[in-house]
Amino acid sequence: MRKLIYLFCVAVLAASMMSCIRIKIPKKGGGVSVSVPVEDVSATVSAFTTASVPLTAEDNLNTVEEHVVHGRYAEAINELRKWREIGELEAKDVVLYDIQMAMLLHLNGEFKKSNQLLDHAERRMDDLFTKSLTTEASSYVTNDNTLPYEGEDFEKVMVNIIGALNYVFLQQWNEALVEMRKVDHKLNVYSDQYKKKASYRLTEKSLQYLQPQISPDSASAKWKKLKDRRFPTQDDFLDAAKEAIGDELKEPMRSTVLNLAEESVYREDAFARYLSGVLYEALGEENDAFIAYRKAYQTFQTYQKDYDTLVPSRLKRDLLRVTKKLGLMTEYQEYRNAFPAIDEIPANALNAQGELVFLSYNDLSPVKVQHTVRIPVPVGTRLHLMKIAFPRFAVRTNKVAYAEIQLKSAQGKKINQQTFEVENIGAIAIKDLDDRIGRIRTKAIARATAKFVAVKSAEKGAKQALGVFGGFAAGTAGNTVANISERIDKRSWRLLPGKIQMGRLFASPGVYHLEVQYYSKNKELLGSRNYPDIRVDAGKKTFVRARFFSGAGTN
Repeated sequence: MRKLIYLFCVAVLAASMMSCIRIKIPKKGGGVSVSVPVEDVSATVSAFTTASVPLTAEDNLNTVEEHVVHGRYAEAINELRKWREIGELEAKDVVLYDIQMAMLLHLNGEFKKSNQLLDHAERRMDDLFTKSLTTEASSYVTNDNTLPYEGEDFEKVMVNIIGALNYVFLQQWNEALVEMRKVDHKLNVYSDQYKKKASYRLTEKSLQYLQPQISPDSASAKWKKLKDRRFPTQDDFLDAAKEAIGDELKEPMRSTVLNLAEESVYREDAFARYLSGVLYEALGEENDAFIAYRKAYQTFQTYQKDYDTLVPSRLKRDLLRVTKKLGLMTEYQEYRNAFPAIDEIPANALNAQGELVFLSYNDLSPVKVQHTVRIPVPVGTRLHLMKIAFPRFAVRTNKVAYAEIQLKSAQGKKINQQTFEVENIGAIAIKDLDDRIGRIRTKAIARATAKFVAVKSAEKGAKQALGVFGGFAAGTAGNTVANISERIDKRSWRLLPGKIQMGRLFASPGVYHLEVQYYSKNKELLGSRNYPDIRVDAGKKTFVRARFFSGAGTN
């Protein structure tokens, strides 16, 4: 008996390398054959055989990040290459490897090599996107770790943003704009895709804006009944709001309430739109620059609601400057009325001067961590407590509130400005995951239920073949496999910055010393960077990038 149970447990562990365990338990006069589907349980083998522990992607990236934090980009590149060179890089993680390495090469100034990897990653991402409808179905009973990494929507956009910046530093401006046009196409696809999925919810915040139109008695009572209900379309939502207030919503109240009520998903990128405007201006395409700046302004308004990223004052000045330069006086007056306190930049400022565009990549993007709960799930006529694992993003420390940038000429002339936030990748990542967490939890419950049924089937078969003790051993081994295999997909583009800030300075042609001082929200000096021999040419833009880390750890 002991030998049979030993062989049985070994069979379970060995079969964990496969997608389906098929165990034949000997029995006098024949045998009992049991099939148990199990997904991605290689961790089980590692748990029992610790003599040889392979290098995991997570271990590798922890070491890589340590090098990056200290500015050792060449060492980080060599460390990441180990993931591929020692044979631990699986086909499903090729995209992840490419984008991590591309970011390191960008930081190390190897822009051409970085773009080669980004191009490869983008082609693979596009291919995976077209196949995702078929592979997605299988992931309901398998772990997301078994699927090729396609990248989050915002990561796909960052592929082109980093690619565009690579071309900027290579002085290939037209190629940089090609990357930004790709972003425009992707964002249009996301917008069309998510409009079909959008829902609207009557929230407390919406109520505050509607309050002036709501009568104090019956309408408020109706509103409370409707509060937090979800409506599949905008028309359904407006009908419910009309019922609540007893009247049609009037503009501008209607647009404000709809904006507050719509369930948000990542479908636009303010930094991408703003950077497009800067690049169009660099090539003298003022009309396209205005369109990009206008889209950036609209998107930053959404960013302010979703990610606490304010509309940059500099963008408002850009809109005033460009509309006046183009002679779009109707649009100019609209923006002038909207921004009464904003000082204007002369429309011809770039004619005799040049411009410094400073980009600071601050800290690191969030990491996915596992959150595990036990929830009651109906199986047959009974409720069973099952272990469910799903991801959440943990934000890494980011103390930087702003940076003071100063250009100093050889004659001692100084030009100063504060940076402003253009992208909060941490907030975007968290919100994007929150928007999908319902589907992720549904998949996790489906997996847990399938594994529970499979284990109970194996336990019953073993009990019939070997008695109570055999059934207990089968159930214990099956539950061990099921619990260990319930692991979330932690993959993400970890080497992206947590936040991106920008500064833009007009300066007379010449060579300058650039000093950057980083401050916390309490105005504590966190550190500084110095860049000698920064050349500014008349009518042109000079880009400078920096990488800054304010601390370690996650929140």
